[in-house]
Amino acid sequence: PKDRATFASQITTGIPIAESRNSEPKDARTTFCVMLRRYRGLKSRGYGVIGRPVSYEPFRLGLTFREAPEEARPDNLVSNGTNMLLVICATPIKSSYIVPDEILSRKSPKFSIRHTATGIISHVDSAAVSTLGYLPQDLIGRTIFDFYHPEDLMVLKEIYETVMKKGQTAGASFCSKPYRFLI
Repeated sequence: PKDRATFASQITTGIPIAESRNSEPKDARTTFCVMLRRYRGLKSRGYGVIGRPVSYEPFRLGLTFREAPEEARPDNLVSNGTNMLLVICATPIKSSYIVPDEILSRKSPKFSIRHTATGIISHVDSAAVSTLGYLPQDLIGRTIFDFYHPEDLMVLKEIYETVMKKGQTAGASFCSKPYRFLI
């Protein structure tokens, strides 16, 4: 339910617009993550819903906007980019963890998070969802300090000092030592 705004935003910003009146719109593809409600099932007799609690699972949605194929259009309709189809491919996101409090090996999933100089998260790679358990839209706009483990602040200070000493340019990637992320 809270991802409805994210879904609507992704659809409206993903609609391709022809560059000029004579050009064909290209297939536009975008991906994002949402929580989808799990089907609760039906009773063995009748059509009543089983009394299971409502649960949600994370999915990565791939949206592709395409122009409707010729055979799907009426004979008198000329292609002008207004006959669009939306194809949605939903892939479940599985947790990187097998047991609670598991420490991932050195080959743990790699992902990126960007934040401003003031610590406000501005980008979260969708690959982070399976490891962190947060959807990107749940992190963006919040301060990174809400998620750092308090006991790792000295390690993080060293990481920030290293980044500043190396003088890396804005937007450059930096692979740090692992640290705990509050979940």
